[in-house]
Amino acid sequence: MKNRELQGYLGQVGTLFNVNEFLAQDVGPGAIQKYYTRCAWVYNLLHSPAGAVHLALNYDGQYDPKGFGEQPRLVQDQLDTVRAAGKGTMQVLEVGSGKGFNSLALARENPQDRFSGLDLTPAHVGIARHKARHQKNLTFHVGDYHALPYPDGCFDLVVAIECLCHARSLPLVLAEAHRVLRPGGRVVITDGFRRPHFECREEVTKVAARLVERSMAVERFWEIDVFEKAAQTAGFRVVETKDLSSAIRPNLQRLQKIARLFFRFPAVARFLTCVLPRFLIRHAVTGLLGAETLDSDIQGYYALTLEHPR
Repeated sequence: MKNRELQGYLGQVGTLFNVNEFLAQDVGPGAIQKYYTRCAWVYNLLHSPAGAVHLALNYDGQYDPKGFGEQPRLVQDQLDTVRAAGKGTMQVLEVGSGKGFNSLALARENPQDRFSGLDLTPAHVGIARHKARHQKNLTFHVGDYHALPYPDGCFDLVVAIECLCHARSLPLVLAEAHRVLRPGGRVVITDGFRRPHFECREEVTKVAARLVERSMAVERFWEIDVFEKAAQTAGFRVVETKDLSSAIRPNLQRLQKIARLFFRFPAVARFLTCVLPRFLIRHAVTGLLGAETLDSDIQGYYALTLEHPR
């Protein structure tokens, strides 16, 4: 029954898009910037007026926008853990900092610490700087996490909220995070991942998962076990891996309801594909299929904590 329903959704996608062309689209750095720049107003209108670019975590199964604040709370827990080891002023870097939602929340909560945000998209950095203009312990810069513009061992904590899925070279990104961390420092990651043995799954499920990834300008989610092994190879100790998939389900179900309205009227949808930016229209595919691939257990949402051994 689940595959039949998923096949129906794929048929709806096929009425608007050539699926093979969709899966072959460019998802390089330029495409990532365009995706976030051109979808900005949709994020603000339909997702989070407060400026969050990540998914809300609702542990009780009911959607609540307060759940956008849960990722900063996860980071705060690790910040407190590292501080308890005897650190004074903490130096924190958020890569893929977006419009500043997470770093700004943390900087306000921890005025004694120093925070830096790095993002690939200039428009995001401009918005974040404006929001943080009165926050003296927080700065934002344009940059690429494949080549961090910071000296070795200068941070106590590195934060990556729903951004490492865009990594072109996972070993390089992890090596850079390891380089800028002090011994005993930690990395906090939340992101979408493929479940293990992705290629062994049924074709209809794999196609749906790939469409979700490409519609967000992601080449592919990393398989969670592959990611953990890559982190260990980079010199990290995997402190904890938490499966938070059930906590994002309410947010995905809400987005799916909105996407169903779009796909319900094919003639209107086809007209909109002609007048609205392509990146914007493709985002509806994420909304339509995201909850389905989560429930099919081919993709999941995880929080990982890595540590730079002393």
